[in-house]
Amino acid sequence: MKLLSPTQHKRLNEVTGFLLLSGGLVVLLSLVSYHTQDPSFDTAASARPLNLVGYAGSYASDLFFQMFGAAAFLFPLLIFLLSWKWIRSEELQAGGIKIFGAILLFAIGLAASGFDPREFSRRHGGTMRLSHHMRAEPRDNWSARGYARFLPVIEHLPEPMRRRWTYIGLFPNVFFDIYPEWLDFFHIVPTGPGRVRIRARSFGFPDDRREMRAARWLCARLNSRVQAEDEVLTRSVQQGLESGAYTRGILSDKEVVLAGFQDWIRAKLPVANVVERPRPGTMAEHNARLSR
Repeated sequence: MKLLSPTQHKRLNEVTGFLLLSGGLVVLLSLVSYHTQDPSFDTAASARPLNLVGYAGSYASDLFFQMFGAAAFLFPLLIFLLSWKWIRSEELQAGGIKIFGAILLFAIGLAASGFDPREFSRRHGGTMRLSHHMRAEPRDNWSARGYARFLPVIEHLPEPMRRRWTYIGLFPNVFFDIYPEWLDFFHIVPTGPGRVRIRARSFGFPDDRREMRAARWLCARLNSRVQAEDEVLTRSVQQGLESGAYTRGILSDKEVVLAGFQDWIRAKLPVANVVERPRPGTMAEHNARLSR
């Protein structure tokens, strides 16, 4: 029997073909229902995954996208083609060559695509943008469900922006969170080693509709809870960074904005690339020498 080719038994081939077809459908469903907030190998989440294939789908799709990018969608396509050959008991000519060709196709697709289901862009001028649509079905959180329910149609916004959240960062310490109902402004001011003060203000057009007031209150509540969680996480991470076990580099490539800002810091301050902390009082000297 040639590599990957059907056997001489037609019924066995049909069963194998349908199993391959089912497997391809499962892979495709896991990929198209991928959510960045679902549990995965580098994302801890207590809520149940929104992936249509459940936990297996959330972990598998995240792994596929991290390894192959948008080229991951070639996997179910190739499985479908192989299943069709088995169902029809058609011999697969030059199976080894076709496997090599499939590997080459994946490599080309991987090189040509930098897939991220969120819209993300980083510009050399020091600006960064991250944007995504609201979930069609919010998680098991009454604030999120209420926000999705009460948020009214914002007539002056283009249709694609009426249920989209967008985040814009200006290097090194200014951020804008743009929601359909209003805009948040953040200014992060360093006050000492390991300490900052966050200045924030929200701006929006006058709108006395009850559903708008409810949506704004729920948005503020969601953001305050996220801020509290981030503060706990930041303190925990900072302790880990100061433990000596950490050297340098991002903790998770999910944090695309954080990773982008770290790249800019390392470009502006070459001393940030040094693994060992310089002696007190020598930071400027090290940075000047590395900048030459």
